[in-house]
Amino acid sequence: MKKLFLLLLLSIGYSSISYAEERIDLICTLDTIFEWETGERVELSPEDHSLVIFPESKEFVYESLSGNYVTKGNKLIFIWEKTIPQALIDRGLLGARSIFSLDTLTSAFKDDMYTHSDSSNGEYVKGITHSGKCKTAEKLF
Repeated sequence: MKKLFLLLLLSIGYSSISYAEERIDLICTLDTIFEWETGERVELSPEDHSLVIFPESKEFVYESLSGNYVTKGNKLIFIWEKTIPQALIDRGLLGARSIFSLDTLTSAFKDDMYTHSDSSNGEYVKGITHSGKCKTAEKLF
């Protein structure tokens, strides 16, 4: 009976390993900001960010954010609604969000940042776009 139980545990362990979902580990280097109000483009010191894509379940992990993404043409798109501190709400800022996109052909990555406030009549207005490129992360082991 113990041998049968051990065999069952080994087969379950093997099958769970064989069904592990593929993951794509990326390093996204963001180095440019475009300010939509002024039309000004600013080059920044490159900042690396970690992005993991799970193609089968259409999930992502970007830094500390996670959720599902959608595909539109060659782009993966995911949205993050930001929590607004009370001090900014008191000044009229009602909400903020980022719409992230990754072009799977060119590896271009963008973070379009939007806000809405009393002055925008509750409509989201694009403020800045933080952009750069992603590349596949090389595993150490």
